[in-house]
Amino acid sequence: MLSGNLPPRVGVVRDAFAAHDQEPRSLASSVAPLGQGSAAVASALSQSDSRQVVDEYEFGRDGQYHIKLVATDLLRCAGGRHGGTSACF
Repeated sequence: MLSGNLPPRVGVVRDAFAAHDQEPRSLASSVAPLGQGSAAVASALSQSDSRQVVDEYEFGRDGQYHIKLVATDLLRCAGGRHGGTSACF
C-alpha cells in the first residue's frame, strides 16, 4: 500500500508502437518547457510511427493507482483540447 502525499492522478508517456524490448524514449526529446504552463512538442511526433501516448492513472481509495484512460495521443494533450479534466490533466 502506498502512503504519503501522492498526486491524485499521474500520467505515463510512452511510445505508441514500441517493441517490448525497445529502450524508452526520453520525454525531454519530445517535449520542451516554454514557461508559464506551456510546452513545445517535437514535430516528429506528428508522424504515425513516432507517436507517443499518455496513460492516465488515478489514486484509489485502496491506496493504489488504477488506470483511468489508456493511450491518449500526446499531441492531443499538447493541443489543449482536453479541458484539464481528463487525460493529460
